[in-house]
Amino acid sequence: MGSRRILRAFYPSPSRLITLQATTVILRIAANRYVTYAHLQTGSIKVRLGDHVARGTVIARLGNTGQATAPHLHFQVTDANSVLQSEGVPFIFANSQISGLGRITNWINNQSIPRTDSIPGKDEVVEFTAAKK
Repeated sequence: MGSRRILRAFYPSPSRLITLQATTVILRIAANRYVTYAHLQTGSIKVRLGDHVARGTVIARLGNTGQATAPHLHFQVTDANSVLQSEGVPFIFANSQISGLGRITNWINNQSIPRTDSIPGKDEVVEFTAAKK
C-alpha cells in the first residue's frame, strides 16, 4: 500500500466538560478516502501533521478519550477529512478474527472465527494480530 499522509492529529479541548471529540488521528489513504482513529490515549500521538506512515507504524496508544467509558478504538473509513461531516465507506480487512458480538447493553463471547478479505458485520467485535515483518 505504500505510505499514507497524516492530515489531522488533535486532542480535545480540556476546557469542555462534555465533548464528542476524542484524541484523534485522521489519515488520508487514497483520493477521497480517509481513516479516522479515535479515542486514543491523551498525549500518546506519535505522528505529526504531514507525516507519511506505512503499515505497522505506531500512530498512538489505545485510550478512552471523548465519550468513552473504557479503552477502545473507533475506526472508520470515510469520504471526507472530517469526523462528523463525511459518509462512511466500506472497507475490507485482509486478515481479522471475529471474537463475538458487542452491544451497549451486553457482550456475547463466541468462538473466535478467522476471516480474510471481509467486512465485519453488525456489532461484530474484530481482533487483529500483529503484522509479520
